[in-house]
Amino acid sequence: LHVDTPGLPMRALLSTAYRIDARLIVAPDWVNEGEARFAIHATVPAGGTEEQYPDMLRALLEERFHLVAHRAAIEQTAYALVVWKNGPG
Repeated sequence: LHVDTPGLPMRALLSTAYRIDARLIVAPDWVNEGEARFAIHATVPAGGTEEQYPDMLRALLEERFHLVAHRAAIEQTAYALVVWKNGPG
């Protein structure tokens, strides 16, 4: 199994590798607004599956880019849109 991604911004790679919405990533400007794109051409080890792709991508980013990341929970205001019990009014 071969993986070939077109030139993707680092933000998209991080989103895939950490299984997180790209809008939630807090990173330096070169990640958030940078024009740099990265292509990945890799061979998946025997027995590897598509479900393992994010984990393998994360390992690649940590190994090749010396990426260090951490997850943090933050509180923020949010709104919930709900339908009335009798349907939309």
